[in-house]
Amino acid sequence: MEKFDGHEKEVTKSFTRAYDDIEVQNGDVKMVLTKSFITEATGLPRMRESWFKNRRIEEREWRVFLKNPGMNMSEFKKGIPVMNLKNKWRNLLLIIQNFITCEGIFGNMFFYHARLMMNFLDGNEINLACFLLQSLRKMVGSIQRKIQSIDSALYHYGLVKILIKEHRRNIGHNWEDLLVRNHFKEAEIEEPIGKTKRTRRKLPIKDNLPLEQEKHSEDETPLADMLVNLIKTNLKRKVTSNKEGISSKEKIEQGKVKK
Repeated sequence: MEKFDGHEKEVTKSFTRAYDDIEVQNGDVKMVLTKSFITEATGLPRMRESWFKNRRIEEREWRVFLKNPGMNMSEFKKGIPVMNLKNKWRNLLLIIQNFITCEGIFGNMFFYHARLMMNFLDGNEINLACFLLQSLRKMVGSIQRKIQSIDSALYHYGLVKILIKEHRRNIGHNWEDLLVRNHFKEAEIEEPIGKTKRTRRKLPIKDNLPLEQEKHSEDETPLADMLVNLIKTNLKRKVTSNKEGISSKEKIEQGKVKK
């Protein structure tokens, strides 16, 4: 259970389209699916009975899960309601339905659920890797033959991720690298530490002029200042000369009076 770590739906779709009952080859993913590889990737036991849904089981073997082992089963055409199971087995059934059979049907136990639950009874173990391989092939066959639409028939998301992660680990790559290299995800660009975001300074309203006009005004400003300074200088000169003329005239008049 610890191996299940989320999933990526688009990766599962790609896996399903590329699987040919022997290997998966898509992008830089190329792996052969066998019971041994699934055993290695999942950590499941190797040597057990090979079993799948199409094989019958004896009723007396799984009735131990029922509150009333002697109850009549003929009335249950679409599975046995979970309310008829002993409480200690209900959580196990839910785990099996979520992670192993993945059919998306809850609330009822079918015979193949009972057989998988028997795997947890002494002396009744099955080869779960074999079961999962057959289940994957069944899912892929339904989708590739277009018996069902891909969205309604797709499952085993977690298992597909476990298998691909194991393949990537064996070749020295990781899950995130797969997502980026095969365009399932965009690469994340990290900003350098300490880098500040540059912002454009907004000019005051009076300075919001078109570039040409603004440049023109900046070029004309020094010339205007020069003209103003020149006019001020001329005025000072005139005032000074007038004062000098008045003072010399006064001196002449004062000289006449003394005489």
